[in-house]
Amino acid sequence: MKTTLLDYIVATFFISLNLAVSFMAAYYLSSFTRIVFFEYHVLVDLFVWILLYIFLSGLSIRLLLWLCPLKEGIYVMEGRDFFIWKLYTSLNEMGGTIFLPFVPIFVRPLFFKFFGSRIGKNVSIAGRFMEPHMIRADDYAFFGGETIVTAHALTYNELILKTVIIGEKVTVGVGSIIMPGVTIGENSIIAAGSVVPMDTKIPPNEIWGGVPAKKIKDIPIQEAGY
Repeated sequence: MKTTLLDYIVATFFISLNLAVSFMAAYYLSSFTRIVFFEYHVLVDLFVWILLYIFLSGLSIRLLLWLCPLKEGIYVMEGRDFFIWKLYTSLNEMGGTIFLPFVPIFVRPLFFKFFGSRIGKNVSIAGRFMEPHMIRADDYAFFGGETIVTAHALTYNELILKTVIIGEKVTVGVGSIIMPGVTIGENSIIAAGSVVPMDTKIPPNEIWGGVPAKKIKDIPIQEAGY
């Protein structure tokens, strides 16, 4: 992946700006936390700073996507869209994903929704979404630990962006990888450790597994709850 000096300068500027603003805000809020806790607590201030930093990073990403939308397509590495994607990725990685190990599973749907994902009710996420704004997870979807859902792929000279759609009641097993352009129908299951290749369309009520993932068997209608 080609990275220029301008990439480093722009990404460093925006990340540093978010760090500085969140630090100053946490500093001024420390007087309030002292009233609440009766004395100075460095861990409370650290927690407030992290929340502010994540919040500012999320706002920065939303502003960036509003000004320069990243849509489905294939982009050359010398182009404007690839430059925007690198900035977006830097803000996302340093502003959100870096704290992901400390985010409880029950909070992660809200976390990724704030960063742009379309997430239904009662979704459980123990893994990681890349390009959250291009990922949709419908009601009762479940993502096991260390799963990765990505809406991008890279070749030696191209960036590929494609939306990922995870249907209702889908289970994505531990350590699985879902690639760009994948659609998984409702109630289907992806076995642990699988890799679902780009543009794969998985029908409802099927079990897939392997590297690359292939159909293993159908799920009986009775088990599917219909």
